[in-house]
Amino acid sequence: MYVRHVKLSITNNMSPSLAGTQILHPEKSFTVYGEVKMLRREAYPLAVVAISDLYGKPEIVGKSFLFGGGYFSLYLPEGNYSLIVLSDLNADSLFKENECIGFYRESQLFSVNESQAQAGIIGGVKIYTEPNKPFTLKYTCSIPYPLSLHTTETDTMPSGSLRALDDTLFSNSIAQMGIYDPAAFLSQSGIYFYTLDQNRKHKEPVIFVHGYGGSPREFMNIVKSIDSTKYTCWFFYYPSGQSLEKTASIFYELFFSGKIINIRQKNTVIIAHSMGGLVVRRALNMYSNSDRRKIPITYISLCTPYGGNDEASKGIKNAPVSVASWYDIASTSNFITNLTRDKLHKNIRFYLLFGYKRESGSGSESSDGTIVLRSQLYYPAQQSAESVCGFNETHESILYSNDVTIKLRELMEQ
Repeated sequence: MYVRHVKLSITNNMSPSLAGTQILHPEKSFTVYGEVKMLRREAYPLAVVAISDLYGKPEIVGKSFLFGGGYFSLYLPEGNYSLIVLSDLNADSLFKENECIGFYRESQLFSVNESQAQAGIIGGVKIYTEPNKPFTLKYTCSIPYPLSLHTTETDTMPSGSLRALDDTLFSNSIAQMGIYDPAAFLSQSGIYFYTLDQNRKHKEPVIFVHGYGGSPREFMNIVKSIDSTKYTCWFFYYPSGQSLEKTASIFYELFFSGKIINIRQKNTVIIAHSMGGLVVRRALNMYSNSDRRKIPITYISLCTPYGGNDEASKGIKNAPVSVASWYDIASTSNFITNLTRDKLHKNIRFYLLFGYKRESGSGSESSDGTIVLRSQLYYPAQQSAESVCGFNETHESILYSNDVTIKLRELMEQ
């Protein structure tokens, strides 16, 4: 990572680009999300592309792929962009300049800046398409299909959101990409939310949130134990190198704002592992302080570092290249300090599960092999929990423990 950044810094100084800025300074980029609107729902591949000419020539800065109309997400530095939609009209597995079927029409350019953003995100963008009236751009481009472009769609689910847990999109290589290159991750996984089940009517949602470098795949064992006739599983899949404040805001927008996913069922369950628990707790704080009608929520965290992570603090000081999420998860951060100060709404039941099985060579302090116990059992977090329960499991094995899955089912049924 360090060598790559040094080379990119040299290149970007000699020949500046927003794409280079995006990688070198992800903390200065904004998440832009919106929807491609179609006159009628048709199943064909689309690419939403953000183009800038800040440095004198057209540059593709962000890409998001979807199949048919639906939601997209882009990760863009501050600037002005042409937002366009391309479709593979000639079926050659490339998106080209003569296959443009839509563009952002509210103004000539789409502006990305701090004044528009809330916690680093800009939402509500709509792009309308006319597949029967394609036009040609004034510059050339040829964008290949990503491996993650999905073709199994239904009329009831957002485009690309229906996936199996063994999908390539949830592979370790793409999950790790989310740590060091959020923009590249979001070009593969641009909508943040996925599900296994298109038949959701009358079922209670269970939302899974992974930790640092994780993916929905790590919940496979737990998912198998859940009654699929009663519950429908959702997965929040985010680049874990991204700011936790920004990630929590996106989680809130997706699941609690009522704008994208409507979860007005009798009860909603959220199961979060490790750093994912910090994301969820921050989003629940936002929800608790909002004026929205509060639904019953069961929130269960597994091995979450509520007291922060000392190693992240050291990494910020000593690592040649740091990651945005480190600044939030660091034990001395304002994010950690303020996280458990806000009270959760009375309709939210919080259960804190922790692991205490140390791996050999994991240090002298009690831990689950990754997160020390004093952070997992941070007292302010314990105070807001309905109950606290420990397991003789490591940070990873807690996701595969039969005792844990039994406990999760018990808490979900309460």
